Order: sequence, then structure tokens, then C-alpha cells
Amino acid sequence: MKINSLLAAITVGISLIVTGCNDSDSWVEEELNNTTCNSNLATILSYNNTIGVVTNAGNSNDDTFYIRINNPDTLQATEYCIPCNLPDKYKMENLRIRFNGDLKSMAGVIHEPGEEFLIIAQPITLTRLWVIE
Repeated sequence: MKINSLLAAITVGISLIVTGCNDSDSWVEEELNNTTCNSNLATILSYNNTIGVVTNAGNSNDDTFYIRINNPDTLQATEYCIPCNLPDKYKMENLRIRFNGDLKSMAGVIHEPGEEFLIIAQPITLTRLWVIE
């Protein structure tokens, strides 16, 4: 009898480990095309398992979408990245995602002489993307 109880407890434990104990969020992993994405820029930081929000910064006339990352552990608590390979179907305001990606350096980016050049977001190549539903 003790063996059956022990086996039942082990089975339940293994089931919880295999299926996971997460909240109501479900995850759909997206396949990404990153073969030609920012390949000429150096990676300066890698994000791993990071939560962000897709946004176009409230500008409905612009088709540029950013990933807003709230990171209270840094001096700049909110960071913006421009993903070069975000699939079109995920370009929607306030879409919550979890991602891995390589933040790229802006050093060596060419702009016209005399042109005002303001960096508001660093380019990022996404390597994995999950949508939080």
C-alpha cells in the first residue's frame, strides 16, 4: 500500500515537472527569418527569455514597430529596440512577447553629412519569439 502511494506521488510530481506550473499565459513560439538581419552590425548585448511589448510608439502613420522592455535593473528603466525580423502578423500595438535576441551596435551606421542623427532605439535581431496570449 505504501508503495502504491509513493508511486502515485512520484507520478504526480513528474507530471507537474513535465507540463510545468505556469500561469494563464500560453506560449506560441514563432519561427523567425534572421539570415540577412543586421549581419553587418556587432552584437553588444544578448537578451534571453525577456518580456517586452510590441509598439509603434503611438504613431499610426509609421510602420516601424519597436519592442519596449521595462528593465528596472538598469539606469534607463525603459529600453526600445527595433527588431529587423519581427513577422508582420505580430506588428500590433501592445502585443506582449517573450524573446531572445542580439542587440546590435549602431557604430558604423552611415548617415548623410549634416543630417540630424538621433538614436531612439537600438537594432535587434530576434532569435526566438513567443507570443504571450
